[in-house]
Amino acid sequence: MKQELPTYSPGSRGAGLLMLLLVPFLFSCQRLADREKATIDGQFLHAAGAKVLLQEMDPKELRNLDSALIDRQGKFRFSVPLTEPGFFLLSSSDKGVLVLLLQPGEQPEITGNWSTFPKEIRLTGSPGSEFLGEFFEYSSRNKERLDSLEAILVEKQDDDDFFQVAQALDPLFNAIYEDQRRYEKAFIDRHLQSLASLVALNYAFGLHPVLTWKDDPEYYRKVDSSLSLAFPASKHVVYHRKRVMEYQQGAK
Repeated sequence: MKQELPTYSPGSRGAGLLMLLLVPFLFSCQRLADREKATIDGQFLHAAGAKVLLQEMDPKELRNLDSALIDRQGKFRFSVPLTEPGFFLLSSSDKGVLVLLLQPGEQPEITGNWSTFPKEIRLTGSPGSEFLGEFFEYSSRNKERLDSLEAILVEKQDDDDFFQVAQALDPLFNAIYEDQRRYEKAFIDRHLQSLASLVALNYAFGLHPVLTWKDDPEYYRKVDSSLSLAFPASKHVVYHRKRVMEYQQGAK
């Protein structure tokens, strides 16, 4: 005798049991999906209709990921697939750039006034991005001090006393560099478990990093060993390790 599989109406006990079994599974899948992305929510005053661009910073290039028009309420959202921490740039064609360090599962919120972006913003929900905000705020002040001194040299370059002025300013230049060096080392020591330490290690005034392999090899090794344990699969960490190995081979 041929047997037929039992069927269940929506109100049957079987359907109810099936739903009880499926609900935890669906919630589990949703939690997993949330852990494999980062969601950026922004809201800015005086920003309706502006276009924002999201890019990913790979070790050797920038990749365009997405763009959005800010709505009438000043809001926008980006959702980024992410299984390892990474660096991202939030920018507009006529504005500066905000650097973000995002972890899988993070949901950073960014608010402020669009007219002053990326300055004077409030960012929550992403510790790594907050670390970078602290770093760039301090470093920008030193960069402004350097620019002011360089402006004086440009203004004086054709004057008879240019040499004397340059000599007088030289200790000021050195003091700014030394202050930045001390700050970067302290920042790295505080954030050895964060990819933010890579940004500090590679930060440059002009063409060259403030910290160099020649003068500060212990910091290159320190960042390598710490991040290789914390994020062994990160493309940024792998690239840094390759650089350290090349530096060490070149020093032999």
